Amino acid sequence: MNLFNKLTITLAACAAICSCGDVLDMPEDGRYSLDDIFGDFDLTMAYVNKCYSYMPGGDYIKDYAFGYGGSLLASFCDEAQDTRDVMPGEVSNWYQGNGTAAAFPMPDYWTLYYQGIRTCNIFLDRIETAPFLDGDRIMQSEANLWKAQVHALRAFYMLQIIKRYGPAPIITGPMEEGADFSKVERASFSECVDAIIEDCETAVAYGLPWRIGSQMQTDYGMMSRAVVYAIQSQAALYAASPLWNDAADPLEKWRWAARITGDALNRCLENDYQLFRSAPDAGSLGSSTGAYQSYFFSKMDVERQRDKETIYECKTQLNVWNESGLPVNPATIRAGACPTQEMVDAYEMENGEHPFVLDADGCVVYDGIVPRINPASGYDESDPYAGRDPRLTASVFFNGSLLNLEEPESALQIYDGGDCRVSPTDQRYTRTGYYLRKFHHNLSTAGNVADGYMKIFRLGELYLNFAEAANEAYGPGTAVPDVTGSVRTALAAVNAVRDRAGMPGLPAGMPQDGFRARYRNERRVELAFEQHRFYDVRRWKILDKTDRTVTGVDTWRHTVPDDGYSYEYRRFVVGERENYGPQYLMMPLLVEEVSKMKMYTGTDWQNPGW
Repeated sequence: MNLFNKLTITLAACAAICSCGDVLDMPEDGRYSLDDIFGDFDLTMAYVNKCYSYMPGGDYIKDYAFGYGGSLLASFCDEAQDTRDVMPGEVSNWYQGNGTAAAFPMPDYWTLYYQGIRTCNIFLDRIETAPFLDGDRIMQSEANLWKAQVHALRAFYMLQIIKRYGPAPIITGPMEEGADFSKVERASFSECVDAIIEDCETAVAYGLPWRIGSQMQTDYGMMSRAVVYAIQSQAALYAASPLWNDAADPLEKWRWAARITGDALNRCLENDYQLFRSAPDAGSLGSSTGAYQSYFFSKMDVERQRDKETIYECKTQLNVWNESGLPVNPATIRAGACPTQEMVDAYEMENGEHPFVLDADGCVVYDGIVPRINPASGYDESDPYAGRDPRLTASVFFNGSLLNLEEPESALQIYDGGDCRVSPTDQRYTRTGYYLRKFHHNLSTAGNVADGYMKIFRLGELYLNFAEAANEAYGPGTAVPDVTGSVRTALAAVNAVRDRAGMPGLPAGMPQDGFRARYRNERRVELAFEQHRFYDVRRWKILDKTDRTVTGVDTWRHTVPDDGYSYEYRRFVVGERENYGPQYLMMPLLVEEVSKMKMYTGTDWQNPGW
């Protein structure tokens, strides 16, 4: 099925999407026509829920929660090395550079999200003539709320397409069979973002509220005004980034992005969105180092009594215990996404200094596989995890990490001969000398998953989006006004995020390029394993620098007479990857889709290099 295929709704599909859970009466053939659906209030409401069915966490989208054959997206960039690398499949094909337009290691999101867009387009077209709206002001008010949500959904789906594939057709009507496809063309990236922002503005104009309903079951997973602003923020940032900035004056595009991202951030702040600072729940300290880690264990609080940061999260609870767990955990299937040494090297010292020298792109400078140490940092090679950013302990298990913070005897033995040792071939043991801690709850068992939730949009990202755009447009210390009348600097935005993490602020007076390097490192650390880094290194056009070589650490334990043990840390190359070429900046369209569109339009739609 491609984006132009005719849509039919079966009994099973309608039953699955009906929000009230009622059984729907159906004709004997099990199908409704679109006239039937949009002639009935309840069926129309069910169709709105059909529009939602392509959102992350539904039956279709899995990449936010172990989707690529059970692997996090972090495993497809420099954040992690996946232990599925020894098996035939998506991971090994990706690392070996075996992806082709005929057989790409990732799902066909082009077709998937265009199906979502087409479903939205059918709704927006048909709702205008729905007979149950005639003269009924209450029904019309309800329909406006539906339209607001569907415009927001269409904006989200379009954003997912262009961040993966680049420029794409802007389809705003239900293209039926027999339509003239010869005039369809891929719009520019900027035009696509303009269409996204227009949909977001339309959603607001139709009265999309900050909360849809008043109860968890009605609000959870629904579009809201905060989601719309988050979509605008990310879309504007991507449009201004080096890969996609197509403006005659790139600086003007950054200034535009600074206004959009600043407005999105301030709108949310004005409506009581806040960075999560709650202490771990009583009795849960064993799994949480503090507010930052505890936040990812918390299911979205729709009433926003405790969690005021989450804007939208994946409904599917992560199963880190099984899919990316520890070999000492009963029933763990594999170690999964093992953080790389490069990821660990990104974490600063708690004094605010980076332990290593950063280049202009915010990447650690290496001599071979050994990083250049910043002598002002206080970093100790013989004790590499001491005195580091608290987010390292919250996100990564390293040798000596406590599985349960209240049990000293739960220290992980990630050393040669230990029960969590490195293995180059066994899926249950780390490839890199590290295991994923973020989202991992020590109380999880095979029968009771207590792991966390992937936050698709959160306030922390909005702070960072604005910081990047504001720095590129004006520098780190210039106050940037937005349409709300608020002013904020890039430096202040980054330091708000650092303060929540317990890190000192970056100093005032930094040059723009120096701030850019520290900002990119900060974004990498704050949003680690949250499905951002994969896209960030592409939009910054640094993929060929970040995704070539993956390293890890072998830890050796030595007996020290009368003093227990000492540890020696030896860096090693885990593997060389073959997926850093310029073609990997964008995903390819599948061959069959390209062939169809070339037949229709006479134009080759394939992305460069594929």
